[in-house]
Amino acid sequence: MPKLTLAITLALLLTGCALSQQDPLRSVSPDDVEQIGDWGAAKNVTRLRNLYFSAQPDDAALEAAHAAGTRIVINMREADRQDPNEEATARALGMQYLSIPIQRRSSTLNDDAIARISKVIADNPDTAILLHCGSGTRATGWLAARLAQEMPVDDALAVAGKAGLTNEGMIERVRTFNAAADR
Repeated sequence: MPKLTLAITLALLLTGCALSQQDPLRSVSPDDVEQIGDWGAAKNVTRLRNLYFSAQPDDAALEAAHAAGTRIVINMREADRQDPNEEATARALGMQYLSIPIQRRSSTLNDDAIARISKVIADNPDTAILLHCGSGTRATGWLAARLAQEMPVDDALAVAGKAGLTNEGMIERVRTFNAAADR
């Protein structure tokens, strides 16, 4: 097993990120993705079991997410591109707020960010979680990269595509991430 694959596999096993019986991403298909619609400024929100994917939410979107049962918000935007009011609004609504950035202009995906987000999901299998970035591309890119750890990359991309991943650059980043780990 190549060193990178072994390192990623060990990291995922040690952090509990391998798919388990409880994992909301276990045995998913494009048919499991539901089109929710618009939540305030967040257009085309989608849901895959307990996970919601969107573009940058405004206060109305966070209120809609909370009303839908969301208890954790994961913001994948870089610190200098985050809405300064988002964390306060999420916390005022009683939601946990996490900032786990994925660079938007990079040729690769960050193993650490993928693993950190995956751990939050694995640790909260029954909790509704909103994952977002500026456009939804990094959020659905994370989904594809995570699923590609357990299924063929084309199947992972099909699920993420139904959840909103259409950006060719991110699709290539997922393929590169998958190939680098020799999955």
